[in-house]
Amino acid sequence: MKFDVSKTGLEMVLKPWEADAMKYLWSCAPEYVGSSQVYEHLKGLGRSHSNRTGRSISRASVINFLNYAADHGWISHKETSGRGGMRRIYCGDERRLSFFSTVCDEVSDAVVAFGKLASVPVDEL
Repeated sequence: MKFDVSKTGLEMVLKPWEADAMKYLWSCAPEYVGSSQVYEHLKGLGRSHSNRTGRSISRASVINFLNYAADHGWISHKETSGRGGMRRIYCGDERRLSFFSTVCDEVSDAVVAFGKLASVPVDEL
């Protein structure tokens, strides 16, 4: 996880569209929603959600992020059967605290590691 002190809020640790996706999931809780609903929500915000190349975020990028967030315990998910096979649906539920706890732990570890640099000789930095 990267921490960008030039940003504020969730965008300190997430891309803008990822932050909007998380906010949407948290606002929908306790309901589960599919990746298509998250993708349509992002498209409907009127903000330009683009990647580094300036292209619009694809639904596949949304799915990959949601799976990453679920695999890291930031959101819940369920496997359901749908048209074409199995799919995941997602919920922001009580795992919101897990997300914030993870961020706090990683930032704290980074600050401690940075503080240890004070005792390192300059020529070893």
